[in-house]
Amino acid sequence: MSERLGLDVPRVTGLIAVFNDAMDGTPEDQPLEERARLALDQLPEWVVRDIGAAAQRLADLASERTAR
Repeated sequence: MSERLGLDVPRVTGLIAVFNDAMDGTPEDQPLEERARLALDQLPEWVVRDIGAAAQRLADLASERTAR
């Protein structure tokens, strides 16, 4: 299924887990967007880049599905 989607699903799942772990280290009294920025600031640049690419691919897939 991963090849058909053009998405490495296990890798994306791992990236989401890394992001969630970083989010756990942010102050809960902050707005969610600020917490996300703080979490991304804690991660290596290549991880942030891969998260962005995966998010874009998922957005593309969602757009394709809603266009049907």
